This record gives sequence, structure tokens and C-alpha cells, in this order.
Amino acid sequence: MFKKCTLASLMLLFCLFVLQKVESEPKPIVYYTFDKLDATVTDASGNGNDGTPKGDVKLNNDGKVGKAFEFNGTNAYVELKRVIQDDFTLMAWIKADKPGIQAGNQGYQGSGLIWSDVGGVANDFILAVLGTKLSFFCGNPDLSVNSDTDVVTGEWVHVASTRSAKQSKIAIYIDGKHEKTIDHANKGPLNALPTIAIGGNVLDTRYYAGLIDEVKIFDVVLEEQEIKQVSASTPVELKSTLAVTWAETKKR
Repeated sequence: MFKKCTLASLMLLFCLFVLQKVESEPKPIVYYTFDKLDATVTDASGNGNDGTPKGDVKLNNDGKVGKAFEFNGTNAYVELKRVIQDDFTLMAWIKADKPGIQAGNQGYQGSGLIWSDVGGVANDFILAVLGTKLSFFCGNPDLSVNSDTDVVTGEWVHVASTRSAKQSKIAIYIDGKHEKTIDHANKGPLNALPTIAIGGNVLDTRYYAGLIDEVKIFDVVLEEQEIKQVSASTPVELKSTLAVTWAETKKR
């Protein structure tokens, strides 16, 4: 009896630790699990920033967590209202085995992942796959920070970018690790377009071909450790671990 009580107590402490870890993670203002394909993509952050699938978006069972959305590289994307403009972080899991478009060295010349761009020099931004690399573009002046690491590998890769208006810097991260940072003089709001497209550069018809999962948008600049924390374990995975652990404890 004592042994069972001790085990139950230890498991309870573990479950409380897991819950605390979930609650301590940075909170996104947009979170798409891409586990269900309907007329509306529900924002799991609870902020009501739902999206709308456009073109031939498909549901794929091979998600990083659960399922994922499959984008055809031709006309598929998810549209949502732009809810960021100053300091922000963009992130997602992607899986692609074919290089994206590369019409030059700027992010807008690649295949859009998280895109909010207008023609000409303007206050806009794009996270894109440029050939086999990751590119994060911010406008006015038009500058892109490009990775040295490949993100087109046929495996799941976590990609993230940050824009700090206060510090005039933009940065990219791959699999939770800092890749590169450059200066960007524009301290103003990147608000030229009122919408965001996930999965395509809809202005220049440069679309992403592959899977996207666990899209998260934050209205703050996350540090490397925070990005690593979010990429290493999602709330879905942690809550699943908790449920399984508690179920096993009750059996004993």
C-alpha cells in the first residue's frame, strides 16, 4: 500500500511538472495545429485568429504532431488577418523534398511560407524557402537574412524568424538553433498588407510545395532558448505524455 501511495505521489509531482512546463512556454497569438481541414482553420491559441484555406490544400496524415497540411506548390495557401507588425516571431515545422523557387537572393524571390508582402519598397515581410535555404525578408529597406543550412531535406525541420523593431535586427533559427542575424534599419510597423498567407507568395505566384505543421506566430521577439523550448516539445505532445503517464499510474 505504501509503495503504491509513494508511486502515485511521484507521478502526481511529474504531472504537475509537465503542466507547469506547458504553462511556462511563450504564448502565441496565432497557433494552427493543421490537424483538421474545414472551411475555417481554427486558431488553437484561443485568440480567434482563424484562417481560411485557399486553393488545393490537402490534409496529410504524416504530420510532425498529428496531421499536417499539404501544399501543392501551385495555388494552395491559408489566409489570415495580419495581427503582427512591430516585434514578432514566426515559426513552423516544414517537410519538403524538392527545392523551392529561387529567382534571386531575396525572400520574395522564393516560395512563401509565411508571407505578407506588397509590390515595390514597402513595410512588409516574408518567411520563405529560397532554393534549399531558409530566407526571412523585411522591407524598406529590402533586406533578407538567408541560412547556410538546408531546410529542404525530406525530413521535418523547425524554422523560425524574429523581427525586432526596437533593436533593428532580423534573425532566423533552424531546429531551435540560431542561424544568422542581420541589421535592418526600419523601426516602423511592417503593416503594408492587412493579411498573411501561409504556404505561398500570392503576389508573384511563388508557392511552397510540401508539408507544414504547428504554425505559431508571436507578437514578441523570442530568445533562442525560448524558440528551442517551443520546437523541442509542443503542448500537444506534453499533454499526451501526461495523460499516458497518469493512466499507467492508475493501473498499478
